[in-house]
Amino acid sequence: MSRTLIALGTLAGLFTSTLPLYMKVRKNDKEGRNDESYEEITKRLHSLIPVFNKSAGIELDVKGVENIPDGPVLYVSNHQGIYDPVALMETMKTVPGFFAKKEVENVPIMSAWMRELGCVFIDREDPSKALGEINKGVEQLKKGRSLAVFPEGTRSRSRDIGEFKGGAFIMAQRAKVPIVPVAMDGSYLLWENNNNKIKPCKIYIRVLKPIYDVDKMPRKEFRHITEAVRKKIQTELDVIKYIREKDENKQ
Repeated sequence: MSRTLIALGTLAGLFTSTLPLYMKVRKNDKEGRNDESYEEITKRLHSLIPVFNKSAGIELDVKGVENIPDGPVLYVSNHQGIYDPVALMETMKTVPGFFAKKEVENVPIMSAWMRELGCVFIDREDPSKALGEINKGVEQLKKGRSLAVFPEGTRSRSRDIGEFKGGAFIMAQRAKVPIVPVAMDGSYLLWENNNNKIKPCKIYIRVLKPIYDVDKMPRKEFRHITEAVRKKIQTELDVIKYIREKDENKQ
């Protein structure tokens, strides 16, 4: 049996195993125990994701988790492959919600869990809804839920990093939360370049130092924050490239 079938079968089994917890979480929500639900979801995902990683041959090389401050934050990451959100879920202390394309809202089970995590579903074909989506993100951050965004808007499917859109940074400003830049490299090797077949890969994740007091930044400085964060991530990706090449030469 191919690795792809094994990994996808494992994923289906893991999703099914979460159904009893989902019923419990829904009961907690109705009784106003949302924080308890969030803690249980984080604990369960941190235990299940490594199981899938093993079945798919995914190795995570993570550094910088100590840079994550307490409380809600806005994670800002480059976006190479479809597995990036899951890799971030395993890496972060508490599982963040994400901005996801509206089509994902129709996927059974997964979309239900995404709503529990505070994910925001966006309609890429209707830019007029962008302000409402930003406001939803601000609400989640103010509730104490961290969010992760990929400002490129779509996967690069390579080591390249595209232009960053600035809307995400407005959320951190309005919600008065720190921005935590994250550099990720290698996830595109898992699926995107393999004719939709899973291939073992090593994903490098670097959590960079947070940017505080975004809401207090002078307007002139805030106008440049999008490119400033992108440059921080690009610089770290260059370091990762050197490390990856060095590791590959040892093999």
